[in-house]
Amino acid sequence: MIAWGQDTIDTLLLKLKEQQSIQRIYRAYFQNPATMTDWGKYRFSSVQTTYEGSDKQAYAQQYPEGHTAFSVKASSYFPYDSTRTLWGNASYINRTLKHIRWNESVDGELLYPYFTADAIGGDLHSEQYAFTGGFAKQWQRLHWGISLNYQAELASRDKDPRPKDITSQLQLQSGFMWKVMQWKMGVYGTFVKYTQSNELRFFNELGGPTVYHLNGLGYYNHLLKGNKLRAFYEGYGYGGGMAISRADDFFLTGDYHQLTIEKYMTDDNGIVAVTLTNRVLNTELTKLFRRAHYHYGFKLGYYQQSKKGVEPILSGRNNNWTEVIAKNKNYTLKCEQYQLGALFGFDNAVQYRIMPYVSYKTYREDYTLVRSFQHFDYMNVGMTISVVAPLGEKSIGVTGVQYRYRKVLHENYLLRNDRNEAELSAMLLHNARFLASDRQRFEVSLQYHHKLSPSLSYFVGFNSEIGVFTSQKVNTFHQFSLGLTF
Repeated sequence: MIAWGQDTIDTLLLKLKEQQSIQRIYRAYFQNPATMTDWGKYRFSSVQTTYEGSDKQAYAQQYPEGHTAFSVKASSYFPYDSTRTLWGNASYINRTLKHIRWNESVDGELLYPYFTADAIGGDLHSEQYAFTGGFAKQWQRLHWGISLNYQAELASRDKDPRPKDITSQLQLQSGFMWKVMQWKMGVYGTFVKYTQSNELRFFNELGGPTVYHLNGLGYYNHLLKGNKLRAFYEGYGYGGGMAISRADDFFLTGDYHQLTIEKYMTDDNGIVAVTLTNRVLNTELTKLFRRAHYHYGFKLGYYQQSKKGVEPILSGRNNNWTEVIAKNKNYTLKCEQYQLGALFGFDNAVQYRIMPYVSYKTYREDYTLVRSFQHFDYMNVGMTISVVAPLGEKSIGVTGVQYRYRKVLHENYLLRNDRNEAELSAMLLHNARFLASDRQRFEVSLQYHHKLSPSLSYFVGFNSEIGVFTSQKVNTFHQFSLGLTF
């Protein structure tokens, strides 16, 4: 069955209920583009603008202590007929990242810890563009899908030090899904191409701060310290996953992705300053027990993220350029998380979802060239509640509440403590204390949808989050959105 428009308030209500289920329970299942034929039964498009801001008293210094952003996004899910489905979205974000130090590169989570850095830093202004498009085709028992995603960002600062960062990432995915009686089995593959050009300039005639090309845990190669102001990151990645499901009550998914990035020193004969390999493994098992108007179940998850940094041994005997004489694997980071969650849902005129969970996480970061490490163990508990309810004949409300608590079970670190690099050492200690902090997070989200005509509705949304740390420091986040659905 394909619905060609939103003829009644009931159709919009059903679609909002579908979205809540997908976002809260089945998100991992839809990594495979071939599964997008099961995303929903109704055509659904939206255009929205969003303003958001955050302020952080507790943060890692190599990341922003807050931000402001304005964005515009358009998205569409379009079941063309009973066998073909199209979807896509496009977005633009203009944002300011507040007071970043020791990192003049963007995409910090991806490139960490191999940043171009200085002790001054400042606010960073950026513009981001993104586009996604996909197509899925269904035959009798076979589904095939393909999707393309492109993201680009330009970031800069209008006072010294003046970085100019230009990034792009292209991702191509394709997969298949087979239906055998009540069972569905799918596999997909991913290819990624990533680049970032990174350039620093100083207009002050009196000079500028020392520029570092950091390795793991605050160490660096002295031959690259000083006035090496240009670098280029280039990476290629691959990945894939599988999914098995049965009759909307059993889901087993597994995904693996790897991206290897090399940092080239443009000012120094293009030598490779590091080869950084990022790996992510994610598996989930969800089992639901359904009754007439409610369901319950459990969710098991395992997540692993790892980084490996291979660094060169450099020689400066040649006055014209630096030479690579050997390479060593000096840096590793490995995070593992085991999670158990329960699922409770009630579906009638009003939809409720309640999901408590508990997880155990380990964080192991090591630098072996000069013995240095930071190790942490965490226990996390939390709960998510969502409600979708009609508010009269033409209005719908969507509410979400989330609570998360992180307890540090064990901490141990040995970090650089160098009088000659006192600011760099202080940054490492500051970041370690941030990682060693217990924290609580409270989040509330509200959306109000109102139908203007049989095929057009508007919505307003508000989202607020507050984080409280053991040091009595508080982080806040607020978001406002306005949009149309049709």
